[in-house]
Amino acid sequence: MTDPTPTDTSQNLLLGVGSQRAGSTLLYRLLHQSVKGLFMHPVKELHVFDSLHHLRPRKALQSFSKNQLQRLRNQHGDLATAQAKGSKRLICEIRTNTIFSERDISEVNYLDLFRPCLMHHQWIGEVTPEYMLLSEEQLQGVHDQFAGHVVPVLMVRNPAKRFLSAYKLRHFYMRPADQPMPENDALLSNLNLLLDQGEEDGWVRAQLRFNQYREAQQRLQAVFGDRALVLSLDTLTQQPEKAFQALEDRTGLVVDRPLAETCLQQKVNETDIKLSLDPDTTEKMKTFFAGALEDAEQLCGEHLKL
Repeated sequence: MTDPTPTDTSQNLLLGVGSQRAGSTLLYRLLHQSVKGLFMHPVKELHVFDSLHHLRPRKALQSFSKNQLQRLRNQHGDLATAQAKGSKRLICEIRTNTIFSERDISEVNYLDLFRPCLMHHQWIGEVTPEYMLLSEEQLQGVHDQFAGHVVPVLMVRNPAKRFLSAYKLRHFYMRPADQPMPENDALLSNLNLLLDQGEEDGWVRAQLRFNQYREAQQRLQAVFGDRALVLSLDTLTQQPEKAFQALEDRTGLVVDRPLAETCLQQKVNETDIKLSLDPDTTEKMKTFFAGALEDAEQLCGEHLKL
């Protein structure tokens, strides 16, 4: 089985490839709202390549897309009418979810998902954190589809902080709608249990893969060379000019500074789950993630805040 082959390879691709809970949504909004000449797909996470290579269940993409079509019907009514009267961006969103809901991912043409918005956009993009897990061979399959440039962006965050963010999000989604926010003691108890179990717990094992920044960067570097960009969430939020310049240097695109600054002031993906660590848990977290933090800081060349 091969990667879906586009019908037109003139486009360049700006691809967010990770990591979960490390600023990928903020990166998407920044690129969408403030980078001139770049079309970011209205479906932030297309999940084409991770689904194709079975890193994510293919049925998950189909099920999600069917739910998105229902959401779009609720918002816009009859979808055929919406496509006839709507913007190209809305047409693209409806069209993509329709394709995903009806076809196996192996039959999907990647560039076709960006129609009818390809014209006048030499750069297209999306952000799917699971692409961080693609092997070097699988990344090469992405690279080979484009005669133009492919610029992958790997977002990095303090591994302990990223893990805690994923932990809180997990409880946010697990909590029944009619249930109050978990007590801090209960959250701490469960967190300590997970840390004690370590990789014996399936969820912890899956999360630790999203902290393997160095391994991911090595795969990206091997395929995409110096165009692969490693960008920490700390840099993006605390030294944005450095981040903007790095994006511009690799793509030739222009970041609109006022629009970008406005975007960075917006809160994204916040939950109402509050967690305060006690001293013992704090020390346990530091010990558990010490190696991962050292690797991440060496990769970024900066101290990563907890």
